[in-house]
Formats: sequence, structure tokens, C-alpha cells
Amino acid sequence: MRLNVLIAGKAGQGINEISNILAKSLASIGFYVFNYRDYGSYITGGHNFNILSISDAIIQGYEEEFDFVIALDENAIKKHKLAEKAIVLASQDYKVKNLVLVNIENKKIENVYYAAVLFKILGLGKEILKNYIEKVFAGKSLLKEDLEAVDKAYSKDYKFNFSLKAGNKKNIVMTGAEAVGIGAIESGLQVYFGYPMTPATSMLVFLAQNEKKYNYLVHEPENEISVINAALGASFSNAIAMVGTSGGGFDLMTEALSMAGMAEIPIVIYLATRPGPSTGVPTFTSQQDINLAVYAGHGEFSRIVVCPGDLQEAYELTKEIFYLSQKYRCPGIILVDKHFAESWYTIDSLSYKKYPDIKIKYNLGKEIFKTSSYEHDEKGNTVESAQEVKKAADRRLKKEEEIKKEVKKMKTYELYGKGKKILIGTGSVKGAVLDVLPGLKDFSYLHIRYLEPFPIIGEEIKGKEIYVIENNSIGQLADLIQKNLGIIISGKNRILKYDGSQFLTKEILERLG
Repeated sequence: MRLNVLIAGKAGQGINEISNILAKSLASIGFYVFNYRDYGSYITGGHNFNILSISDAIIQGYEEEFDFVIALDENAIKKHKLAEKAIVLASQDYKVKNLVLVNIENKKIENVYYAAVLFKILGLGKEILKNYIEKVFAGKSLLKEDLEAVDKAYSKDYKFNFSLKAGNKKNIVMTGAEAVGIGAIESGLQVYFGYPMTPATSMLVFLAQNEKKYNYLVHEPENEISVINAALGASFSNAIAMVGTSGGGFDLMTEALSMAGMAEIPIVIYLATRPGPSTGVPTFTSQQDINLAVYAGHGEFSRIVVCPGDLQEAYELTKEIFYLSQKYRCPGIILVDKHFAESWYTIDSLSYKKYPDIKIKYNLGKEIFKTSSYEHDEKGNTVESAQEVKKAADRRLKKEEEIKKEVKKMKTYELYGKGKKILIGTGSVKGAVLDVLPGLKDFSYLHIRYLEPFPIIGEEIKGKEIYVIENNSIGQLADLIQKNLGIIISGKNRILKYDGSQFLTKEILERLG
């Protein structure tokens, strides 16, 4: 079973709130949901929409064939192609076939009322929704009115009834950013620095909301340069530090990134990407910054780059990168895109793995350990002689080899399915690919979790026709595969999308089916 719900209207009408109410209440009774957000760079007006997919099995992507439409304005009808069977919930008669008129005088509780109407049409008991509202909106001024709105919606009869059956378990719903944030908190995060920039802002908000509960500090300096330099200072003072930004902000951080490499200061960077260059399309998604994450900075130094594709990976890889960054005193980058960072996914639970606690101690006995951006010996003293410079570089090269050896203990990639053809991807494309994989004839899917160091892959791809799928225009992951594995990926085998949106399952079928 799979149902797709379009919730559309103007910015400021509470579209995301309706989606959250539906998604989390449905997950609380055992359904799997995926909630995709599409919005422009404006505060009010324009056209925003969410696509909420509901299933009795795991789903990680969305489709544009709607069973239900919650139309908060006429653009919900005009700007989307509605299937003939789509049931439309609206406050006005838009002259569509399957219309349910939804009218409530108090616009402040309109979101809850729409959610309740849909809940009843789905055949689900109102107590499920009321229990969720009582829990989430406890102490809010409109709680009584919200509960009355549910009763009012259920007092009416509707000509549609889907009779969904609730399950016996409770699922977790969260965004990719939240899964990374939980992994960071459990890794001992002590200070997070960030400057607002879509789509990294959701991490800043999530961590700020939880700082008192988990006893760490969130601070917003005046710009991205200050963000990373403050974090390096905190890290050198033995605090476990993390920063967050998007492409343009990361550009500003690259000089300090190089300093972290030279000074050997551990730092974790949450890099949430969007289409560029420059401001680009700030509220849409892309994988255009793979090269930026892997190659940014001047000089040669070690780094670790991970790219999660689902909630469990985000949680696991965040823990791994904190551990590795601290142990090897180098930058670690968690690369995500807007689609993954801000979409809501469902999971049964997050599996826990404990990594050793590592705190860097710079004070060597009674001696003072110092650091700077200059080449240095093992105690941080500046060196310039050819012999000392080479010795320092060799020390960093040895660290690089140690990191590669350690990373072999991690799950750096994962193979799904069997077939003579293999599709390779990273990050959020995983969701759409796994949703459609059963319909791809003779295909397996190889998901890359580590971009640096790049995994050693052999038998899995031997003798197979290789395709690479990614959200950019040139095939940056394909180029990385060519560089590290020596396999040429031709243009026709690069499945690329670069319009700012994620792959739909039907698009993958059309291009590979």
C-alpha cells in the first residue's frame, strides 16, 4: 500500500505544520512516511508544497501521482498535474471531480482541521490524532481549540473512506539533519558554531533547541570565517567542536580548513549543499559540492568525508567521523544535500554503536604545546629547513595511511540486490534508487558511504556494466570513481539530474528500465 498526499499553498500558510502533524501521528501507529519539502526563498506568498508519502513498508522517496491534495490556494490545482482519482480537500470549489469542501472560521486551527479531515477519510480513529496533538501541543494556547477542531472534522460525513488499519508499533520520524545532530550529541559534542545558511540552518535550529537538555553550547558568530576559527580555538582548548554551513559559507572556511590540516586540529564540518555557483537556487537540492568537500583547501593534508543516504547511515557516520577526526587530529566533513537534510524519513530505531572516547591532550607534561599555520615539528615549533619540512610532511603521510587502514574497519559502501548491471550512487539518491530497485531489470545498487578515503571496491563491480547516478551536471562521483578505481564511466552511463530536485522513481525507470 502506498498513498501520496500533496499539501500546497503559499509560504506562511502552515504547509509544513500540516505535513508534520500527519507524518508523525501516522508513524506513531506503525505507518512508514516520507515527507518532501519544496519551498522558494521567500517568507510569505509564492508557491510552496510538501509531498507526504504513506506506506505499510519502508519508503525513502516521493512520487508526483497524488491520491490526495490539500489545496490551501488555487495554485495547488494550477501548478500540479492531478490524476483523475485524486481527492482534493479545499475551502473553495476549484471545479475538480473529487472535491471535499473544508471550511472552518478560526484560521489559526485550520491546519489541525485539514489533518483531521484527511485522517477520517483514511478511516483512522480520531483518538490517534488527538493523542498526538495533546502530546505535541501540550501547554500551547490553542490546545483546546485544536482538539475541538478534530471533533468537528469527525462529526461530518465524507463520501470517501479508505479504511486504513493502524499497526501495533511506533516508528520514529525525523529529518536527515536531526539524525546527524543526534549522532553528534551522542559523540560528546561540546560546542557548535554556525551561521544561518539554507539548508544548514535546520542543524543550527535543532542543536539550539536541545543545548540545555544535553549540556553543550551553540553559538552564532558574525560570519562563516569567524565560525570555523572560533571552532578551531575551541577544539585546541580540548573541546569537541562542530560547525555547519552550505557551499558559499564553506568557501569562506577553506583557509581555516587548511589551517586545521596544518595545525592538526580536529574539527567536524556539517556541509549541507544546494545548487550553485554563488547564491544559486538556495532552497533546492544538489550534489554539486562533492569536489568541494574532497579537494577544498590549499596544500596537502588528511581529511575524512562521509556522505549518508538514510537516517541510520547519518547517525552511524556522524559517530564514526567524530571518532576518526579526534583520533587522527584532522578535519572530518559530513556531506549532505538539502533533500536529505530537510526531508522527513521513518525508521524503526537508530542502532547504537559506542566508539572509544578520545580527547586530544595538547599539553605534553610540563611543556607548553603551541600551534600555528606554519609548518612545525611534533611539539608545534615552527620549522623551515628542508629536512624538517620533509619530516613533517612524512608524518602527515603516515597519518593518511593510518586513516585508510582504520577506515577499512568501517562500512565504507553497501551493495543492494544482484544483477549484471550495477548502479552506483551516494547521499540522498539512495532513497529513490532503493524504492525503484525491484523494478530495474538485472540491476544492483552500490551505495558509497565514504568519499575520502575512497573505498576499495573490487569483486562487486568486476565484469559488470557500471552506471553512476547523481544530482549534478558533470558527474563528480563518476570522476571520483575513475580517479580511485581506474574505471572509465562513459557519458551515456552517467545518470545526471541538475534542476534542483531529487530523482523521481519513474525518472530512474525511464532512464534505466
